[in-house]
Amino acid sequence: MQPGGDLHSLARYFGSQPGSQAGLEVIRLWRDCEQLTAALRPAIDALAENVLERGELRYPEASETAAEAMAGLAMPTLPHWLA
Repeated sequence: MQPGGDLHSLARYFGSQPGSQAGLEVIRLWRDCEQLTAALRPAIDALAENVLERGELRYPEASETAAEAMAGLAMPTLPHWLA
């Protein structure tokens, strides 16, 4: 069974593995998240700035903000467990 993107199913999946194997999988998962977050950093920064200025953003505004921040940049590939 492959873990899904849902944290509850991930906890059940890793909880059923021996500690040494689960530890390696959790490290891999963490590294995947770090890479994805780093690739999306321009959008994350732009969204954070707009939320701090306005207090909240509706989905269309957030989507436009993220798209503008990522314009011209390659879209990151999702980790296989999240896709």
